[in-house]
Amino acid sequence: MAGMKNDKYVVTVSDAAILLGTNPQQIREAIENETFPFGRFFVSKAKKKIYKISKNKLLDFLEISESEMRETLTACKGG
Repeated sequence: MAGMKNDKYVVTVSDAAILLGTNPQQIREAIENETFPFGRFFVSKAKKKIYKISKNKLLDFLEISESEMRETLTACKGG
């Protein structure tokens, strides 16, 4: 799917925001505050924050299947 990260185990911050009906910044803040159980972040040597969102944990949190996730992302992205 265009726009989705090729890694079969992670979801981008943008895609998580679409699925949760919010914006990417709120997703980042919630991950940093450990509000959501599906993501982690770390700071690289270059002082850049890197976010990792587990696809399986996000699907469990939303109580949807992977095919439902793909359908929602396709519909929201106009693809």
